[in-house]
Amino acid sequence: MGKKLVSRKIIVEKIVSVRDQDEAIKFELQSLLNKKPDYLFITGGLGPTHDDITQNSIKTFFKLDEDFDQKYYDTLKVKFAERGIDMPESNRSQAIIYKNCKMLNNPKGTAKGIEVNFNNTKIFVLPGVPIEMKAIFFDSINSILPVESKNSLITLRAFGISESSLAKKMNKILDEWKSKVEIAFLPSHLGVDVRINNLVNPKINLSEIVESINSVVGNYFFGSGSEKLEQIVVDGLKLNNLTLSVAESCTGGKLANFITSVPDSSSIFIGGIVAYSNSVKMNFLDVAKDTIEKNGAVSEEVAIQMANGIREKTNSDIGIGITGISGPTGGSVDKPLGLVFIAISGKQNNKVKKFILKMDRVMHQETTSYIALNMIRRYYFRK
Repeated sequence: MGKKLVSRKIIVEKIVSVRDQDEAIKFELQSLLNKKPDYLFITGGLGPTHDDITQNSIKTFFKLDEDFDQKYYDTLKVKFAERGIDMPESNRSQAIIYKNCKMLNNPKGTAKGIEVNFNNTKIFVLPGVPIEMKAIFFDSINSILPVESKNSLITLRAFGISESSLAKKMNKILDEWKSKVEIAFLPSHLGVDVRINNLVNPKINLSEIVESINSVVGNYFFGSGSEKLEQIVVDGLKLNNLTLSVAESCTGGKLANFITSVPDSSSIFIGGIVAYSNSVKMNFLDVAKDTIEKNGAVSEEVAIQMANGIREKTNSDIGIGITGISGPTGGSVDKPLGLVFIAISGKQNNKVKKFILKMDRVMHQETTSYIALNMIRRYYFRK
């Protein structure tokens, strides 16, 4: 929501989390309204359970007149019946409406949103479930906000470089523009986003700054806005008429999951196998038994044979082999927790890289998969 607001030239001044307690909600409401913001967005606590108290807190704080929408209540009962479920009595609360405000339709759920005008502040109260919050936002709120400006916010998406290293490479650019535009670094285990906005100086052309950044760190950026690395890789493989197959051990199918989450990935993705045990590596991917006995299952040699094996078995242009130790157990002095080998097999040559990723199991699987995607991007095409 914050990203959408910035694109509408609405500066997000503050984001607050409040416990499900009436006094805490009202205290924070008063504190925020004292600042006289143009907009106030509240999410969460509109459901039917005992801890969903936001609606009642809003009612008493703004002195809203309560009513009951029998027609909507009947509609809810039909929706539950269509799913073969008896509607709990607690869902009756979701048919409560208020007269001196505007109720917002929920296309994806049962809890209606609320719009309240208080002094000069527009207040929107929305469900906390992301898909429902977004549905009401785009259905009822988006059209009444200031006109979206594509030139007021740009997000560059990087992978394969740390936040500090990225900032160091951009040091001169940051010094030049720090008092003119806002540049923020948003790191995660799946990369670093660089968000630039010119809300303070809207006349500044952000494309000039983007060009300067790309000139010094361009190879690390794979996309912009909400683009995902898996989408970029699938699109690049399509453009280059290349097919892909994967053999995964420690990632447990996460790489295949990223790839197949992209629509029409079937045009480039032949398939994959989760070769978790040594017997599957040997019997299905033709990894040599003596290679495993000599080097261990987590080794450069095994990763290469896995990549070669899946490419040959599926007759794809590119094969990926991944083997590693995601933890939290299984490490040793020679092969520590987080160790992973990622191999790429092409029809002309092979490439393999070693990484030690000190992170929890899920993050290790996701980061390893993203490294594999990024290796494909950098070896076979660059955006």
